[in-house]
Amino acid sequence: MAGFNSITGDESIVYADNVSFDTTERGGKITTNGQLLIGSTVAPHIRVGTLTSSAGSLTITNGNGTINLDLAGGGLAFDQIAVDTHTFPGTNPVAPAPSGALTISGAQVAAGTIGANVLRTDSLLVNKFTIEIQQSASNATTDSTKNGVAHFDSAYFSVDANAFVSPAGHSLFTWNSVAINQTGAVQNGYAVTAGALTISLPAGAALGDRFAVAIYGGTSWQITNAGGQTIRVANNTTVSTITSTALGDSIDLISLGSSTWIATNFVGNLTLA
Repeated sequence: MAGFNSITGDESIVYADNVSFDTTERGGKITTNGQLLIGSTVAPHIRVGTLTSSAGSLTITNGNGTINLDLAGGGLAFDQIAVDTHTFPGTNPVAPAPSGALTISGAQVAAGTIGANVLRTDSLLVNKFTIEIQQSASNATTDSTKNGVAHFDSAYFSVDANAFVSPAGHSLFTWNSVAINQTGAVQNGYAVTAGALTISLPAGAALGDRFAVAIYGGTSWQITNAGGQTIRVANNTTVSTITSTALGDSIDLISLGSSTWIATNFVGNLTLA
């Protein structure tokens, strides 16, 4: 039953047990949970409808006189993001623009800017923040505040697909304990531990490659060259073999490229031939 009434202190009110705007007495009635009167650009201009989520991002639960809206999947909505730091006109927290867009970008910053965390979020403009990563720096002692992203000189280092860094070329030198004759390799030193050993010069050495031999056990070592190789020891420029004469004798050779080696340091009364 419909009618008009008034309440003291209020405006006049209309009351009814239902409504219809489809030109019939009861055709457009509201009888289901969640139904609403919704405007339309074509007649009838007031229609019965329900809320929907066309993208499926909302869960709509209709009850007796209630409509409950939740994010699909049970998540929580947010309208701002807190950041580590900001500089005006940036803000903290960072809110989206009226369009709903919030811009996130990335950047590198100088060593020591961030510190041990290496990464930070930084708002420099309204509705935007930057994920910053610190560049690394050389340091005389361990210091986690200098950690960061870096790249390496390819002449001295190699980096594999897993980002594992290894010395390359003449940046690496390895000592080997040996008790049998050896074919020498560049960037290797040979410590003789037994016997009278012959160790041949490395083949195919590049400028700056290093090769060394020392004795702390056994009888002696002798360095021999292959055809076409030459060794210079002080003023001796046509050396073919170098032989130790006592325990502790050692020599350090550097390649001058091609097939020429030069002694940069030696200990003992070596025999040159």
